[in-house]
Amino acid sequence: MPAPKDQADAKEKLKCHKDAIDDFQSQIEIIDLEIETLKEDSGNTLPYLVDEDVNLKNKKHKLLQSKRYHSNAAKAYSYHLEKAGKNRVNTSKGLPWVQQTRVDIQHLYSSY
Repeated sequence: MPAPKDQADAKEKLKCHKDAIDDFQSQIEIIDLEIETLKEDSGNTLPYLVDEDVNLKNKKHKLLQSKRYHSNAAKAYSYHLEKAGKNRVNTSKGLPWVQQTRVDIQHLYSSY
């Protein structure tokens, strides 16, 4: 995940990740509805639709993983904006808080 160049870049990346989260949630809700259509009134999946049920659940799993990634990324950019707002220092050599935040973001994702 690339570190933002400045606050404007961080805001743009944060918005993109939040939009992705909303999109993934919509897709997950649609899949949940599709899974429900595969069931009998008793709640059991119809025997001839078991493969489709498994496929939809696998797709939902992938969407949830993607949603989690974008949620973590949004939190990292939000953290960057919060930290930048508190520690903003203008110098002729650049913005030192950007370099520190890059290290912080990389540290957040080193466990993934």
